[in-house]
Amino acid sequence: MKTIEVRIEGISPLLQHRFPEEDQNSKSKKQSATSSDADIEKSLYKLPDGTIYQPAEHIMGALKSAGARFQIPGRRKTTYKNVVSSGFLIIEPIAIPHLKPRWEVDSRPVVNPSTKGRVLRKRPCFRDWALSFRMIVDETEIPVEVLKEMLDLSGRSIGLGDYRPAKGGSFGRFIVSRFDLVK
Repeated sequence: MKTIEVRIEGISPLLQHRFPEEDQNSKSKKQSATSSDADIEKSLYKLPDGTIYQPAEHIMGALKSAGARFQIPGRRKTTYKNVVSSGFLIIEPIAIPHLKPRWEVDSRPVVNPSTKGRVLRKRPCFRDWALSFRMIVDETEIPVEVLKEMLDLSGRSIGLGDYRPAKGGSFGRFIVSRFDLVK
């Protein structure tokens, strides 16, 4: 197992939209179409102490998508997609604190695909953002060089958060500014 210290920095704004657990059954459809300041605040990923974070599972999801584009040598058409999510890669901490937690409200119309209805969605937007975390990888399953390439691809064409390139948007793109092997 090898440990890698990673820092990523946004090259496009990042949108967050956490599903507010406490409200899942309490709002009618009409009420959910509008967003109050309290609703926008609930859309942030926040720890009990108020620290704004990005879930490590977002990084894992981006790496899994990128892994589908990298073929494992000597294994016919098998890719790294399933290897990433098989326990050979761990990202710590689970809640990655934002290094630049300043955000503003982003308002834009969105279309509900099932009803074709259009509503105004307000979400927290981080114009200038960065994250630092550790990756612990089993290099016999995922070579460190391949992991770096997958993370680079994730930043360029997959992204993080809401309305990212993988979902037809342009938000959440990043560059890898640090990728240092520790052990």
